[in-house]
Amino acid sequence: MRPRSTPNCSSSAAPISGSIYRFDDEMLVNVHVYGILAAYTPTRPIEEDDL
Repeated sequence: MRPRSTPNCSSSAAPISGSIYRFDDEMLVNVHVYGILAAYTPTRPIEEDDL
């Protein structure tokens, strides 16, 4: 079993939103930040085993 890391959280004055695309047993999560095109922001794949 892999040890889980503790997520780091911080606050910002910039508006932040995200997109979640769900497929059979996988999700793609994309965070949007004001002023940056969505194509240049990180997308993280999350599989059912990660939940």
